[in-house]
Amino acid sequence: MKIDAAHLLAWRCADALDSTAKSGQAMDLLTRARCRADAGYAVQQDTDVLQTLISARGAGSFAQSNPMQRIWRGSNTGARHAVVLPIVNMEIDGKVLLGVEPNITPLI
Repeated sequence: MKIDAAHLLAWRCADALDSTAKSGQAMDLLTRARCRADAGYAVQQDTDVLQTLISARGAGSFAQSNPMQRIWRGSNTGARHAVVLPIVNMEIDGKVLLGVEPNITPLI
């Protein structure tokens, strides 16, 4: 379910990007903020799924020879990038929804 939710959110954002590009107009602030929130939540769901999988496999998952540790490490590193950091993106989205100036980052 978490993987499906992440896919749905990613596709919703991709659809918004495609629609905006086809229209030739700039994407409005609300949609940009929602895309950021969607991306953050999707990454959070994927990270949770990987955490469950690696916990089920035990400490052996972290052996250098196990590809799971590379997948886990890469995913967790990427999930902390500023553009997809869930808590930041949800705050941006919430501020826009409430009509508060989103002064966290200009990258909306």
